[in-house]
Amino acid sequence: MLTKPGEILLATSGGFRIISHDNKSYQIKILQPTCAVDEYISTYDLDNKGNLWFATDKALYKYEFQSGRCSQITDKDKFQGEDWLNTIFDIRFDKQDNIWLSTQKGVAYAKVTESPFQTFYVSSDNKTRIRHAYFVFKENDSTLFVCAEDGFYKLNTNSYEIKTISNEGSFFYSFKTPDNSIIVSSEKRMYLLKNNKLQKIEVFYKELFPIANESINSIVQLGDSITIMGSESIKGIFIWNTKKHTLSIINTTSKQKLASDIVNYVSTINENKIGILSDNFISTLDLKINSLQNLQIYDSLLKTNLILFFDFTTVKDKYYTCAYGKGLIKMNNNFRIEKRYTETEGLANNGIYKIFNVGDTSLFITTNNGLSVFNIKTETFKNYYKSDGLHSNAFEEACGMMKNGLIYAGGVNGFTIINPSKLSTNTNAPKLYINRILVESTNSKTDTSNLEIQKLIIPNDVLQTTIYLSGINWGNADRTSFAWRITENNSQWSNIGTQNFIPLIGLNHGTYHLQVKAANEDGIWSEPKELILVFLPKWYQTWWFYLLIVLTVSSILYALYRYRINQIKKQHEIRKNIATDLHDDLGSTLNSVKIFTNLAISGVKQEESLQQVKDNLTEATMSLRDMIWVLDDSLDTVDELITRLKQFAIPVANASNIETIIKADSEVNSRQLTKEEKRNLFLICKEVINNSIKYSGASQIDVTITTSGKKIQIVVADNGKGFDVDAVKKGYGLKNMQYRAGQIKFKVVLYSSPSNGTQITILPI
Repeated sequence: MLTKPGEILLATSGGFRIISHDNKSYQIKILQPTCAVDEYISTYDLDNKGNLWFATDKALYKYEFQSGRCSQITDKDKFQGEDWLNTIFDIRFDKQDNIWLSTQKGVAYAKVTESPFQTFYVSSDNKTRIRHAYFVFKENDSTLFVCAEDGFYKLNTNSYEIKTISNEGSFFYSFKTPDNSIIVSSEKRMYLLKNNKLQKIEVFYKELFPIANESINSIVQLGDSITIMGSESIKGIFIWNTKKHTLSIINTTSKQKLASDIVNYVSTINENKIGILSDNFISTLDLKINSLQNLQIYDSLLKTNLILFFDFTTVKDKYYTCAYGKGLIKMNNNFRIEKRYTETEGLANNGIYKIFNVGDTSLFITTNNGLSVFNIKTETFKNYYKSDGLHSNAFEEACGMMKNGLIYAGGVNGFTIINPSKLSTNTNAPKLYINRILVESTNSKTDTSNLEIQKLIIPNDVLQTTIYLSGINWGNADRTSFAWRITENNSQWSNIGTQNFIPLIGLNHGTYHLQVKAANEDGIWSEPKELILVFLPKWYQTWWFYLLIVLTVSSILYALYRYRINQIKKQHEIRKNIATDLHDDLGSTLNSVKIFTNLAISGVKQEESLQQVKDNLTEATMSLRDMIWVLDDSLDTVDELITRLKQFAIPVANASNIETIIKADSEVNSRQLTKEEKRNLFLICKEVINNSIKYSGASQIDVTITTSGKKIQIVVADNGKGFDVDAVKKGYGLKNMQYRAGQIKFKVVLYSSPSNGTQITILPI
């Protein structure tokens, strides 16, 4: 392996050898890293910075040529408790300088660049764990003190050694006094840490005796003598002058009154002024002018006062605070809200705990679900989670301090040291694949994993089509997000976050172009990948089905058209017949009236002529009424036919002393008749009754209407003298009745005898 031009690096059983040569000679240099003496080197490689990485049967090492420093690489988070770094077969580096290890346990991958997050949870010997950190206090570059739910710990950041100082209850806070003493607050009292042991505070600071059994959650130090402590035990604030050895308490009962004894946090506003955050108020205390002000923060958009204030910071002439559940709040120096930022604007979670001002350019914000970095200039957020290297996604309310440019914040499963200067952007977009397509149909299921697929035919009985995606992102696989669109339906992308599948339901048949893309944790998107989906039509969506529908509808419309034409023809025929009747009957009658009127005027048989005129006009009137009745649409039932027959027959028969009985079965009364049936049946019956009155010599006429299938049957009978049927059949009257009956698909049957009279039956054919 070449280390630089003219040099070759070799691994031997006795260490490394560097062979350099020129045109004249060779030189061999022995390289023996001090961290792996007498260990057998199994494999090695150089990273992009020229550092040597090598593995033995015991561990993985890194050797820096320039400094000569050799360090052992450890796996703090051992997968399933196994150590992968003592079974390495091969080492390789990719273009992004990430290390890949082929081991007996499997393939391992890691970033070799320095992470902005350094987490602490378990000691190097795997015996001591910080399960829930309440506060982290930095004493020096390598020593931290951790207040936790189950004790107080001392931690070495270089060796990962964790020492338990006390496991008696919960510890809330720790700080260093101006005289370099370390004070520790538990849930029960305050202590002084001396020789890694907790001593009662009042033994060393008698002025603190009144609050020795209290708990504190935050402090502000002004100058070299004033320490202001926030009470965790709901007692307001404690002002301690370490030089004068005096203590004063400000709460709701003191001379200067706080609005609330609940103190969530005390924070610096300027060199003389502090902020006191409680559940319902932000109070400001100016020690220089001895002024205390209690403020309620009103949100005009929410139309309510905000509550649960946990932290506060100053950026130039602006104030930033957080009301739990309401996000990040920006205020002017008069504590008027200018803007509120929530999850909608990109904040990781509206439940904010701590806010850290980094160089007046960004705010580092711990939340109930991740870490947010707020760019003050662009007003944008960038979020980090456990998958980025944090101890967990959950931070603790008071667990956060900033010192020497580093942020110490924790909660469940330990804490994280955050180095803002090490944060960088991953500029490599994920490699996107459509790794699976599942097509679920009524009677089948198609499951394909063709990575190169570009087009897919979907059957017409499909219930759901699911597209599965993979975005290869070695920077942070858990934070890969996806977006998709169907160009035929929407030009906008639908962001589905880390969900790696797209369910497609209810798409109509046709061809669709599905486009997908993937983004890494920093929002760098890949080039879109396109898949053509062809959804086959169902049988009722095919062209031949549409043609059949068109033909069917056309046939129905044509049938309706023909029916309408036939109806119009029938109505025209009825009108023609009525016109003929009016012309024949009414016309001839009026002509007779004209003749007899002229005779009466001339004096010829004047009385007889006038009587004839009267009779003809009466007959014409009745004929006209009959025609009007036929044309009336509301009188097209058998019952109305009976009524009309009675109106005609009874008066005429009574005038000749003939009894007329007209009756019908009850079930036929409401039956409907067509206009043609109504007209012809009435005229046939009228003619039969007229003939009986004129010629039969009967004393009784019976008209009976009964059912005959779906139609009716009419029998007109008299008890008269009868006649010769054969002779009558040759007459015009019967032919006229048969003609009218035939028009409506009826027939007339004649029976007559001297003993039984005459009976004419009108029945359907």
